[in-house]
Amino acid sequence: MRKVEERPPDPRTYREDIPPWLADAVVGLLNPNPQQRMQLVRTFVQNLATNAPSDEAVDVITATVGVNISELPTTSFARIPFLGLLSQAHVRHLSLRESVVAVVLACIVTVTCLSPVGMIADRINLDWLFAARGPLKPHPDVAFVAIDEQSYLDLDIPMASAWPRKLHAKLIDRLVQAGAKRVVFDILFVNSSADPAEDAVLADALGRLPTVIGASVGFVQQATLNGSFLLEQVIRPAPTFEQRVAGVGIVGLPLEDGRIYHFLTERSALFPEGRSLAEVAVGEAGTYTPPSPRDLINYYGPAPTVRRFSYHDVIADEQRIPAEAFKNSTVFVGLALKGRTGPSQREAFTTPYDAGMFGTEIHATAASNIMQGNWISRLPVVSDWLVVAAVALLATLLVALFAGLTGVILPLALLLAAGGCQLFLFIAGTFVPVIAPVVLGVIAGLIIRLVVAPGSGFGLRRW
Repeated sequence: MRKVEERPPDPRTYREDIPPWLADAVVGLLNPNPQQRMQLVRTFVQNLATNAPSDEAVDVITATVGVNISELPTTSFARIPFLGLLSQAHVRHLSLRESVVAVVLACIVTVTCLSPVGMIADRINLDWLFAARGPLKPHPDVAFVAIDEQSYLDLDIPMASAWPRKLHAKLIDRLVQAGAKRVVFDILFVNSSADPAEDAVLADALGRLPTVIGASVGFVQQATLNGSFLLEQVIRPAPTFEQRVAGVGIVGLPLEDGRIYHFLTERSALFPEGRSLAEVAVGEAGTYTPPSPRDLINYYGPAPTVRRFSYHDVIADEQRIPAEAFKNSTVFVGLALKGRTGPSQREAFTTPYDAGMFGTEIHATAASNIMQGNWISRLPVVSDWLVVAAVALLATLLVALFAGLTGVILPLALLLAAGGCQLFLFIAGTFVPVIAPVVLGVIAGLIIRLVVAPGSGFGLRRW
């Protein structure tokens, strides 16, 4: 009742140079009693016209508001764009306690966003961004020759058997004839086969085209009398093959909760020169800009997005693939079986687009990213932290400050604005994790309004 009856303070108590006619007009606009407050633009302009020493004030206000004078009798402040919402906004003055709580909650939100819980939220956020952005085209000079079920059937090879190495030699010869630039085997040629002649045929073929083959780095558990420990182990190709190839790349992929998001950038102490299969496929170190450990693989869409050809179709005696299909291409070779059993079970991984993309296509996608320089970049760690902290504090304060209709609409507007800005940056090639701090910041702001200062609430009575 006191707020309704209490007259607003005279603006001249704050600025003595304000003329009386303008001070009266401002008081009329700020009057808390709806019956005494000026509701119409017409009333406000008439007040100025009556009390102002000249028509200058009327002209300025009319031009600023942007309302045609002919419309004044039926125009109210609520009908002017943006002024309608702002006229209902109630900006609260935070007490010292509320301000301290806001800062503390913003710090908690920041820590939460940087914790493993926040990282899970970021991965969910990434999946949404990839889906919202839609598919892209990979590098046109990257191809994937798939060892698929049809190839096993057509070539009469048992599914549980190792792929004959003489067929790899035949594939290399076909790629040489097609003008391929490089062939990359996502395969470990670790030991000699039962047929030394077959190994010799493959070793000879490896030298006819720049070839990259796989190596593996992992940890095995060793047991001793004093307990067990993990021992790093590097599995390299057999010397017969390694000596003939252009490079050896690590075939492993960094799993995060069963998904692949990042490039393999970690180096083994036992194999410090070892680079990922994708990097070796692009070229010698120093000839390209490598992604950082924080950067993300830019998936182009669900499998098969990279150009895919069946192994049997490529090596078939009759020409099933156009001769120009592999011209100047980097060709990846590996498993792509529809069934999730047998040798393919450990080769399928979950990506933002696909629940079962094969490792070879992920390597091909990563190589395409490096060739085009279009992976998803991340800000430096400190910059990322500062952005998260600033967004969390801003969201907390904005939601805590506003009540009334604005206080209800503002959280939704913040989420939409954050999502739109994030999608724009993502399409441009940068991931900034702002959704989680905005969501948690909004919750923190509501806690201040409803718990710390329950009297403010949502201000429903002010509607």
